[in-house]
Amino acid sequence: MHMGKELELHDKVRRLCQETHFNESEVEAILKLHSNLVAEVPMDRMQFRSVLFHTLEISETFILDRIFRVVDQNGNDVIDGDEFVQCLSTMMRGSLEEHLNFCYNVYDVNGDRSLAREEIFMCLDGSFRPGRGILEKEEISDSIRDIVEIMMRKLDVDKDGQITFGDFRAAIMNDPLLVQALGQCLPPKRNSRSILFLVTKDDRNLSNIIFDSVPPPKNSPSLKGDSRVAKTPSHTNASAQSLTLRKSLQKLSNYLH
Repeated sequence: MHMGKELELHDKVRRLCQETHFNESEVEAILKLHSNLVAEVPMDRMQFRSVLFHTLEISETFILDRIFRVVDQNGNDVIDGDEFVQCLSTMMRGSLEEHLNFCYNVYDVNGDRSLAREEIFMCLDGSFRPGRGILEKEEISDSIRDIVEIMMRKLDVDKDGQITFGDFRAAIMNDPLLVQALGQCLPPKRNSRSILFLVTKDDRNLSNIIFDSVPPPKNSPSLKGDSRVAKTPSHTNASAQSLTLRKSLQKLSNYLH
């Protein structure tokens, strides 16, 4: 490598060490991983979604797109090395404060620092995609609207009909498990350990805030398109799955209450 480029890389590594929770060897390893991923084309929205889906088990398309918008800080529609390192630092080693900031920004679709019912509905809607073709469309929409109202009661601390960042922060500080209540934005701990072990051989310094979630099914659909089409189940399976989904929705509702 040319001396000038070596100095430039060294300065970048030192700066990112100060800005993130990674040490120099970890930053270098993650930058190298990013460099390998963008060897042929820049990391655009589709490639970034694929990386998060296959390595961090974040599977909801709408949330993946929102994470991309939050991570793409300069708005040039690609994720550069700095943004990639900062993203992994927040998602895998972030404090509760960093996580609630990150998740709120993902949920804040229109960027006005206030979550309306419509935004909450959009964030939750993708979680119900497995139910498409099993439950009636109206039943799914009604279930989502019920959960939206429960979330408003949980998170709208000052009861003004909007979830401001202050409301969200107060609710999360009282119950940290609500940080991903509107959609999974953070990886399960096992995935954080795996990717850090692969690139750094050190998984000791992980945040305890990240909690396990259900992994995507074996037949997870491709992320090449914006929509995720579920396979049509047989009549027998559909009845069983419908009952299971209804029970799951009821348990979720009871838990949130």
